[in-house]
Amino acid sequence: MPRKKEKKTFFKIKEKLVFIPPEKLFGRKLTGIICLVCGSLILTVSLVYFYVIPKFFPAAKGNPAAIKEEQPTFVPRRILIPYLGLDFPVENDVIETELPLKNFVVEKRTEILVLSQDSYKDFQVTQVTIQDSSSSSTLRLNDQGLKLFLQTKIEPPKTLIIEAENVE
Repeated sequence: MPRKKEKKTFFKIKEKLVFIPPEKLFGRKLTGIICLVCGSLILTVSLVYFYVIPKFFPAAKGNPAAIKEEQPTFVPRRILIPYLGLDFPVENDVIETELPLKNFVVEKRTEILVLSQDSYKDFQVTQVTIQDSSSSSTLRLNDQGLKLFLQTKIEPPKTLIIEAENVE
C-alpha cells in the first residue's frame, strides 16, 4: 500500500505573534509620505486636466481648417519720392537720414512709395507744412494715410510735415 504524502502548507500558525520592529523606521515613513503626496498630486492634476478644464472651458466650436491665417503686417523699409529723386531708409518707423536740400518743395498730388520686404503702398501728398521745431525724422503709417516728419539740415532746424492719403 502506498504511503500518503505530507502536504506542505504555505503558512504556519504560531501560537504567539512576534513583532520585530524595522531598523530604519524613519526612512520608511518618509518614503511612504513622499509616495502618498506624489500619488495625490498625480490624481489631482489628472482630475483637473481631464475633467475640470474641459467641463468649464470647452474647446472652440467649428472647423479648425476654417480659421484663416493672419496676414503679415506691413513693415516699411524704404520711402521713395520719385518726383524729387529721394530715397530714405526706414528702421522701426524712424527715418535714418535728414533732408539733403535747403529749399525743399513738395507739391500736392506728388507720389510717395513706401516699400516693405515684399510689397509696397502708394500714397499721394495732400498737405505739406513746415514748422520751426526740431524733432527726429519719423514715419506714421496707417491704412488710410501717411504722415512724414522730416528734419532739415539747415540752421535753425525745421521740420517738414508731409501728409498723404492711400491710393487704391
